[in-house]
Amino acid sequence: MLVGGVFNTVLGALWHGPLSGRAWLRATGEPSEEIKSDAAMYVLPLPAGLVEGYVLAVMIVGLGILVWWQGTFIGAFQWLGIGAIGVLTVGTFEDSPRSA
Repeated sequence: MLVGGVFNTVLGALWHGPLSGRAWLRATGEPSEEIKSDAAMYVLPLPAGLVEGYVLAVMIVGLGILVWWQGTFIGAFQWLGIGAIGVLTVGTFEDSPRSA
């Protein structure tokens, strides 16, 4: 669970930074000077990732999953059914440009 929370935080920082930060800024349509960066952007993802890891662990134990690939499947299924749908819904109602 702790590893999952830290991984979530590190991957998020890399994703919105060196990996795709410029593309993300272009997609938002805002100049980089208007993007406000504060400590909460780097601190809040860790407890959120810990909660997410705990919930996934409870699901895996509750379902009696003992094989790594089954746990991976449940994690991907949870992401698709809850995470991706939530992001899609919020993104649909945001007033942001649609670009690749």
